[in-house]
Amino acid sequence: MATYLDRILDRHRADAAADERRTEDLVQAAGELPPTRGFRSALLAGTELAVISEVKRRSPSKGDLFADLDPAALAADYQAAGASCLSVLTDGESFGGSADDLAAARAAVSVPVLRKDFTVSANDVCDARLMGADCVLLIVAALSDGELGELSALAVQIGLDVLVEVHDEAELERALATTAGDLVGVNQRDLVTFEVDTARAVRVAAAMPAGTVRRVGGAWPRRRARARRRGLPRRSGRRAPGHRCGPRRRARRAAGSPGAARRLKPSTNRRVGADSVRAVFVKICGITNEEDALMATALGADAVGFVFAPSARQVSVGTVRDIVKRLPPEVVTVGVFRDQAPRLVIDTVLEAGLRAVQLHGHESPQDAAEIRPYAHALIVALAVGDPALAHVDDYGADALLLDSPVPGSGNVFDWALAEGVPVGRRMILAGGLTPDNVAAAVAEVQPWGVDTSTGVQADGDPTRKDPLKVQRFVRSARAAAPRPYHPEGNGPFDWADAGL
Repeated sequence: MATYLDRILDRHRADAAADERRTEDLVQAAGELPPTRGFRSALLAGTELAVISEVKRRSPSKGDLFADLDPAALAADYQAAGASCLSVLTDGESFGGSADDLAAARAAVSVPVLRKDFTVSANDVCDARLMGADCVLLIVAALSDGELGELSALAVQIGLDVLVEVHDEAELERALATTAGDLVGVNQRDLVTFEVDTARAVRVAAAMPAGTVRRVGGAWPRRRARARRRGLPRRSGRRAPGHRCGPRRRARRAAGSPGAARRLKPSTNRRVGADSVRAVFVKICGITNEEDALMATALGADAVGFVFAPSARQVSVGTVRDIVKRLPPEVVTVGVFRDQAPRLVIDTVLEAGLRAVQLHGHESPQDAAEIRPYAHALIVALAVGDPALAHVDDYGADALLLDSPVPGSGNVFDWALAEGVPVGRRMILAGGLTPDNVAAAVAEVQPWGVDTSTGVQADGDPTRKDPLKVQRFVRSARAAAPRPYHPEGNGPFDWADAGL
């Protein structure tokens, strides 16, 4: 059975066979162009994870993503947000791209640009250089060993960097045997099933020689330290998720490497020390679509919340199920319920594949006990000043979410009232938190985690999130420095290794 890649390659090879241009003439024209910007060197330049942000109009599997995008404006947005390089789709029939898209994007920025296309001939390589690309993509699954060697050598001859894309260890061996192998991309999506295997890059990276710059497609890095432990260096690249959304909703910057998703375990660490090894846990709530879920995760959120209670942000079980399938397993997916029957909550958790439940109504400890066995983690939300705070232990919850009296209103309550929360509880602070006040909230209240929804929503649209606001919120929360705290016993607590 032919895959989508087979069908695309057949078309490209037919086009190449019909191309009557002389390669020698194209090579000569390419040699007269100014030097390229240095794609590989741009990825190596910084100390942070390098982001390769993608300009793509549509895909064979999802159809139109953003058919009317402005490549120049989007490219400028990406660079302003910290992208190290750009990747521009130029395949027209399957992806809606063009050489004009690449030219417009490159003219709007100073960072290097990859021509992302299905390169099958020497003329394709020359075209990449002539249309303004700084790097060309060679997909190992699409080429023979002889083609890999010849096309790679030609690209270097005319001044292009070469990104070689592999899907497994066998393809990596071929890439290293036929090309310089100093810039390798790992595509974590299966070309037949379209499924994403988020452990694929870890396995393949372990087989890469020292000095190889790795690009990871389909991964969501969150911590540099964890990336290095898994064999992915701090300069590893990834694509920003930009599916079906406009420029202002694009992911702006990856923020480290993901930890293992585990159930919240009871802990006495309510406070977060400035010298603690763990950062504040960040949850972005009110997610209604796949794009915002991917974006929030890429920008460093530890958890995303889906509201099943009546609300402007209410989502269906089917929608959430589809989103959860697209997220890496490390992300904590939270279903938010309000005064719904325990059986309905349980059915929703199982059908959607959620990891955690947040009870945000007037549920009883008995309701919580019935739901608890079916959730990896249970969060009970109570309003500041609620008499039930004195009996929070009766719920058997893994964490307490402290909210304003009107949940979802975006109203800030007096943080001094948080002192009424029993000490020794894992507390997530919510209620009117924004990028502008979250640092002050963390410093004053010293919560275990923070939660926001309204504070990062797009202007005029409560169902969407603004990526710049999400980015600022995560960074501000993580950068806040509350007074040092050391839990009793064995020193600082790291949620990524022992909490979730």
